[in-house]
Amino acid sequence: MIRRNKAVIAMMLGLAMGYFVLLQPANASDNALPNPKTLVLSKDNSQNADSLAQSAGQLQRAGKSAEALSAAQKSLALAPTRSVTFQQLAYVFMKNNKFEEAKHMFEASLKTSKEPMVILSAASAFASMAKSQGELDKFVAEAEKGHAKNSSDDLSVWKLIYGYAALGQTDKAIGIVKSAIEKNHS
Repeated sequence: MIRRNKAVIAMMLGLAMGYFVLLQPANASDNALPNPKTLVLSKDNSQNADSLAQSAGQLQRAGKSAEALSAAQKSLALAPTRSVTFQQLAYVFMKNNKFEEAKHMFEASLKTSKEPMVILSAASAFASMAKSQGELDKFVAEAEKGHAKNSSDDLSVWKLIYGYAALGQTDKAIGIVKSAIEKNHS
């Protein structure tokens, strides 16, 4: 039950992150971004990697795609096993319509972590990319097949939920959520 409660909270955060924070326009605070070219590296690469990943998102929102890509790639080089670095690079690719590269990065993030936020973020992004490419129906059909094979697989559950929601089929999306909750309580 605790895992599912965390997953619901993570879903809400994932929606906020995927559809608000990452897609919002640049603002005044983006002018104070750390410069990935002049960032002083310390022995703690994970902290530097997280800082660079955050910078990549801010640079992307500020419309500085080349700098965002550079920061995300440096972040990945510093911490090649951290899911946040793969996901940030994936979002930079998404914003630049490089969907295949983005898919590979999200898949890599899922190999490094099974945390609910990683799964929800990837599922949301997969649905968003499918919608952008006009392949939402195909995405949902594949998600339905995956869910039919294993209805306990968190990624297939959330892909289906986000897919139905993106198609405007909220009743189906809510039905999957209710089913997952009931399954967890039984």
